[in-house]
Amino acid sequence: MLTTSVIDDIQTQFSQSFRVQIHDGLHHITSPFYFADGDGTVIALIEGGDGQLFLSDLGNTLFRADYEILYQNRMAQRELNRILYAAGATQSGGDIVKPLPDKWRAEAVCEFALALLKIDELNAHSKPEPRAAASLVLQEARARGNVVFEFSVEPPETAAGHRIRTNTLGSLLLQMQTMVGHAYQSALRDLEAPVRKEIDANKDGHLMDVVVPAAPGSYRVVLEAAKSPDMLGSGELARGLSRLDDVFAVSDDPAIAPEALQRYKGRLADSYIKLMHFLAQNRTGLRYIWAHYKSDDAPIHGVTKFGAAKLAEIFSEVESLDDEPVSVSGEFQRFNRDSRRWALLSEDGTVESGETDGDGPSLDGFVVGHFYKFHCIKRINLVAGREKHTLLLKRVEQAHDAPREPDPTPAAETP
Repeated sequence: MLTTSVIDDIQTQFSQSFRVQIHDGLHHITSPFYFADGDGTVIALIEGGDGQLFLSDLGNTLFRADYEILYQNRMAQRELNRILYAAGATQSGGDIVKPLPDKWRAEAVCEFALALLKIDELNAHSKPEPRAAASLVLQEARARGNVVFEFSVEPPETAAGHRIRTNTLGSLLLQMQTMVGHAYQSALRDLEAPVRKEIDANKDGHLMDVVVPAAPGSYRVVLEAAKSPDMLGSGELARGLSRLDDVFAVSDDPAIAPEALQRYKGRLADSYIKLMHFLAQNRTGLRYIWAHYKSDDAPIHGVTKFGAAKLAEIFSEVESLDDEPVSVSGEFQRFNRDSRRWALLSEDGTVESGETDGDGPSLDGFVVGHFYKFHCIKRINLVAGREKHTLLLKRVEQAHDAPREPDPTPAAETP
């Protein structure tokens, strides 16, 4: 029976389905509308220069849609324009926007959300192949006999054609290469010492060269490994890119990203966080694909513009992830009580030095010539624009006695 209580209950449920929340200084409207893959629609209230209020998807829908594919399909382009016209919406720098009327505002929100769902569905039907981009990267890798890495972004200027600001492109190339380098070093630490030492001789294993700096649609850059694979087809860059995939997996759930990123604390986590802030500042997302020339598939990873903004907001409230756990082993050399600095001589002749902080172990009684394993935190600070690394001692294990006769006296303090 249709009673007043039933009507009130329906009214209450509808009201609870729509909420306005503030994220990153913007008013976001949460709604019960979801795309086919389960992602929610992005709807935000923004204010124009004349005070006019607009609904905006913040570029999320067209980024999801790989809209360069839509623009290459004339029928899809016409249908996209029809959907926008029917909803009273337009495109602006990759964003879909709709003026918020003075009346019937709730209805306008629903019309806007419906248009976003139709555009997403249109994209699904317009793609000639679900993984067309990945197939192209795989073909490129096989043609070059190398590891190929592609990334694409959609900052506002790409709406006017295949173009990108020079400082944006330069910063992106530098940040992506830096992050791949840190991922490469992180992956090497998982290997046994003899294998790692042999690979370390190849200092440029993570470097990439730009080979195709042009493509239609969003700005797409294709790179390949600077060092070709060996006779067996082994490419060290692939090791680093696999670790990069692990790190980008945290983008799927921003709420748990800080906890998930703890596993990669240090320069790798720091470079990922810096990249998210960079993407948020430039109002773009990022997608990358890579393949080895002997691969059967090409992994696709990335983050939407909205996702990058959300992650940047979350990471701004998180304590530093710069500190990286490091273990060093070697012959105990010296300790300065005043500066709390110490030094170990590793078996390959490298001198590792650091210091103990307030809660670190005491080195009183340590014996020169004995071998120890120091578990440290590598802290990275910027000094005069350059990174300075400091090893902070946290825990000590006595590894084994030195092969030569040790000095029976405790370590003397050095000036």
